[in-house]
Amino acid sequence: MDKDDGRFTVETLESYKKRADDRQEIALAGTPEQRGFELIPMVCELRAPELIKTEHGRYTLTSEDRDTVINFLQDSGAGEIWSDETSYAAAVWFIELIQNGLMHGQATSARVAANANSLELTVIGDNFTISNLEQATVPGGAAFSLDIIRGSHAHYVTVNARSNPEGAGFMVTGLRVAEGDPCVVTVGGAIRLSDSQLLELDSCATVHVKVIGNMIMSDRGSLSQAIEKAAEANSRVIVHCSPGQVAYVNHMLKMTGADPTTVTVTR
Repeated sequence: MDKDDGRFTVETLESYKKRADDRQEIALAGTPEQRGFELIPMVCELRAPELIKTEHGRYTLTSEDRDTVINFLQDSGAGEIWSDETSYAAAVWFIELIQNGLMHGQATSARVAANANSLELTVIGDNFTISNLEQATVPGGAAFSLDIIRGSHAHYVTVNARSNPEGAGFMVTGLRVAEGDPCVVTVGGAIRLSDSQLLELDSCATVHVKVIGNMIMSDRGSLSQAIEKAAEANSRVIVHCSPGQVAYVNHMLKMTGADPTTVTVTR
């Protein structure tokens, strides 16, 4: 069948090979437990994503490009660690964002990267902003997909966005944190962070701050230390706390002067 140059182009066959290589990488990486419930670091480039017009008059990515995004998230281990439904919901959101970039912002390409605890889509181009791509340009678009993640999948992941030199970046970050992870610090109950704990945060792409018990004013110092250290390393910060603590933690974050675009508070 691979002799049919019209149907099986060089690019198509290369994509099949990459998929096989990715699956082999997953097998070598071991089970989620063996990986400490981390995603498998991988990168997927969509160098020239295409739009086609459906019979309903809507423009969408080709089935090949859509499958590339969906398969990449599954291959990274997102389905195993979060859930298949959460992985698919994140893929649909990424696909909608790429489509918006192509239709309304003259995006040139896109990249999806998997890190230990997050997936990041970069829509590459310079004629759009994050808010442009997140808008609901059609029923069931990017804004609708984002609402589904924030509603039905909030117990697995959190989402955020940030500008970068290439265009716009959108992140889906897992909330499951392995015990003993050096990128996890605990605050609350007047706990003080040691210098060695703070030093370990230098290499963390995402810093998790777990709040135990009820925070008091004297805990603000530890919270501020963790956030400042993460800022030095250009890391994201996710603060995990009980529902009753959310308002107070947000209040304390304002008092520390933390950049609200780099800190996420979750229950």
